[in-house]
Amino acid sequence: MRIIALTDIHGHCEALERLDGPLSQADVVLVGGDITNFGTAEQAAAVVERLGRYGGPVLAVPGNCDPPEVDIWLTQAGINLHGRAVCLDSWWFIGAGGALSGFNAFSNKSGLTPFTKTLQHAYSHCKGTDRLVLVTHQPPLHTALDTVAPGRYAGNRAIRDFIELAQPQLAISGHIHEIIGTDRIGPTTLLNPGPAKQGRWAMIDLEDHHLDIQLFPR
Repeated sequence: MRIIALTDIHGHCEALERLDGPLSQADVVLVGGDITNFGTAEQAAAVVERLGRYGGPVLAVPGNCDPPEVDIWLTQAGINLHGRAVCLDSWWFIGAGGALSGFNAFSNKSGLTPFTKTLQHAYSHCKGTDRLVLVTHQPPLHTALDTVAPGRYAGNRAIRDFIELAQPQLAISGHIHEIIGTDRIGPTTLLNPGPAKQGRWAMIDLEDHHLDIQLFPR
């Protein structure tokens, strides 16, 4: 399976112009939140239409910069992974949007419990699978992808706990624009492809117990 992964588009459709070729080869396009920059459902729809024009299906979670109406539109469009499990070509995709803190109503300020419940609800539909991909906006806690300064972390404990429990093959996140790359929690490969508004994205070729990740631009 070939995956194109993007996060943190923030409404910048023009940044996606170089992706026409790669998108046409994708089996699925995964978007890890912040589709808009406090924008509207119409703006989110424009971004998703641009991503889905040439490639496979688009699946997404909302980010902390996506207002609740964007979350609602993603659900109405049938592409929201927040609290859902979607099976494509025998691979399961589940997700959780938002962040523990931020600027709008979708930023979860009530603690870790909603993240735990959201992920467990999604996982209940595919529990035990070894063909699992997780998409979240916020990264898991205490990794190279959430270290914002020595001894300072911006990740999510509930997401980390879920990764340690379910052991997905791949966990995609964004949220922190300054950190681009990969890390691991046990057998799980973690990926932040970098902010798509700056032209960053990743291509993943995923097979049983093997994946190849290419980050762009190189």
